[in-house]
Amino acid sequence: MKTFKVKTLDDTDPIFHWLRDRIEPEGPFEVVVKKPKESLIEKQRRYYWAVVVKKTSDHNSLTMEEQHLEFKEKFLLNIFLGDPDNHPGFSELAENMRVVRDLAPDQYPSIRQFVIDNISHLHATRNNMADLLKECLNYAWDRKIHIPEPEYKNVLDKAKEKK
Repeated sequence: MKTFKVKTLDDTDPIFHWLRDRIEPEGPFEVVVKKPKESLIEKQRRYYWAVVVKKTSDHNSLTMEEQHLEFKEKFLLNIFLGDPDNHPGFSELAENMRVVRDLAPDQYPSIRQFVIDNISHLHATRNNMADLLKECLNYAWDRKIHIPEPEYKNVLDKAKEKK
């Protein structure tokens, strides 16, 4: 079985070349075309942007980007700092930030902001996204913002621990 990913028309050329080279010696083929399944992390990101960020930004009279930046600052940095196995550089970064906070407190806000500006939910694991969504939903709940339930219930679940 051979799988090809097609995002643009240019991506179809390899399919035809592959078939052309094999159709005579190997016989007929059955070609199946289907949309790929959306991964859980993609569902989490879609729910985060299309529902959580949208609803809270509307309520707070912010742009979606401004709301996302608030969530990054309030929640995502701490989530990454608390997950050293998946974000190993953040442990050292956290220690360096503590040193700066203690030795040069006037520099700490700008360094913290630099770090926040350079982290991304795109680097989040499934568990990180579940934690981020739960924090954002608690934020919304505290402010009486109605956020619809995710259509996929496992969006808020963490991965099971491997034994």
